[in-house]
Amino acid sequence: MYLEEREDGVIIKVKVTPNSSKNALTQPVGDRLGIKLTSPPVEGKANKQLIKFLAKKLGVPPSSIMVLHGQTSREKVLFVMGMDRADVREKIEGDPHC
Repeated sequence: MYLEEREDGVIIKVKVTPNSSKNALTQPVGDRLGIKLTSPPVEGKANKQLIKFLAKKLGVPPSSIMVLHGQTSREKVLFVMGMDRADVREKIEGDPHC
């Protein structure tokens, strides 16, 4: 499962596909949530867009999301502060693409 609850937030494992035609959540890829981004994987642009996209999707400020692992990889581990697993799951699974 791509979600893991912690005391102060939620860990989300994602697999990013950069240079896509649109930003979108996709079906899980293995044990990771699939996310398509229009940004190229250059100079942190995709990471910035990923945080902005997820923040909007989850209804939290971008400052509450950080990349824990995978800064330069397509497979990333994110931390969302102040949310629980049920809240994140509801917002993500409410998306018709997931």
